[in-house]
Amino acid sequence: MEKTINGVKYYLPSSLTSEQEAIYVHIIDWKRKNITTQRGLYKGHEYDAILPNKATIPAMLYKPIMPLLEEMQQSDCL
Repeated sequence: MEKTINGVKYYLPSSLTSEQEAIYVHIIDWKRKNITTQRGLYKGHEYDAILPNKATIPAMLYKPIMPLLEEMQQSDCL
């Protein structure tokens, strides 16, 4: 779902509480500033909170958790 908040466009899941939406917006703003502005795909829908397939993993991540992160990004949990 496309939603404009404070003049900024976000692609968010459609059934979020106001608290969840605030968390998503914070995560998306951080992702846009520190990693990429590109959206990721989940079940054919674009979401700002998901990393795109071509995103590089930030070097600051602890190396042993990288396989877990990759597994989480490929899961159907969203």
